Amino acid sequence: MFDQSLLRLIKKKPNRGMSALMDRYTGLVYSAVKNRISGICTEEDIEEIVSDVFVAFYNQVDKIDTEKGSLASYLITIAKKKLLTSTVRAANRQNCILTVTTVLSRFPTVLILRMSRKKTGFTPA
Repeated sequence: MFDQSLLRLIKKKPNRGMSALMDRYTGLVYSAVKNRISGICTEEDIEEIVSDVFVAFYNQVDKIDTEKGSLASYLITIAKKKLLTSTVRAANRQNCILTVTTVLSRFPTVLILRMSRKKTGFTPA
């Protein structure tokens, strides 16, 4: 019930609604992001991903149906997508190879991300 009223508030008064959404869910999104990439990305990257999650949420607010899932589940789903693209960018910036392993567990999909240094054929003289 709270999710529906919050969604209505976001649609009627976007600034107030998004502020309430962020007050309620920033900690959840931040923890989810940090727990998955704390060793791969910087604190600044984590904060940027969290911000991107809320921007993406707002950009698709008209498509969100609280009958299909909670606002928290929508935010976490967006965060997972943002995490993957951000981790790939971080790997490229650090000249690393990103290995993604899918693990089946009680969750639908768990991705294990590992970065390793790229090996170049160049040998200094």
